Amino acid sequence: MMIGAPIANLDASQRSHNLVRWWMALPLFLLLAWLPTADAAAAKKKKDPSPGKPTLTRAEPRGLQRGLPARIKLIGTNLAEVTALKLHSPKLTGELAKDTKPGAKEIWITLTAAADTPRDGYEISLVSKLGESNRLKLYVDDLPQISESARKGQGKEPTQLEIPAAYWGTIETAGDEDQIQFDTRSGQTIVFELAAKSIGSKAASLVLKLVDA
Repeated sequence: MMIGAPIANLDASQRSHNLVRWWMALPLFLLLAWLPTADAAAAKKKKDPSPGKPTLTRAEPRGLQRGLPARIKLIGTNLAEVTALKLHSPKLTGELAKDTKPGAKEIWITLTAAADTPRDGYEISLVSKLGESNRLKLYVDDLPQISESARKGQGKEPTQLEIPAAYWGTIETAGDEDQIQFDTRSGQTIVFELAAKSIGSKAASLVLKLVDA
């Protein structure tokens, strides 16, 4: 058979064979033609990702004393375009902090729980033009709230507390510890409560050790 011979000059078996070869080759041609376009689109998407809706991972501190305003740092992703703080309890009032500009991974809020708010966890979320974030639970207490993050840059000296108080720490690595120092008087009764699982922590086991200084 000569290449380019008119299909009319081929016998029936030849015509059938060549037609099958043509139709088998056509999907391959279309696939090869499509792949560069798909690769280019994927490369463009990877190079210039568009931000999604905000997400929240944690707060510092995660607690606030009822009846008093609290300043809280929220940490997550896609926070730079957040426009509003959404509260899911009528007992809470708050807003985005006006003296700091939101960053991509952190944003500050001011929050107040009514003086008669029961001790419990209450959910908040953030809103941007791309949607609403997941909900994050903050805990209302009747004690002053102290956060480990507020002491960064102060070395390994023990945190001096005036009790009663609630202290929020973060276990970043195995064996990590926080040292807290407080004054007591003879005959004073002190109640300690160590919380982990009840506040959503993944810490498997925590130990509270008391030492007389």
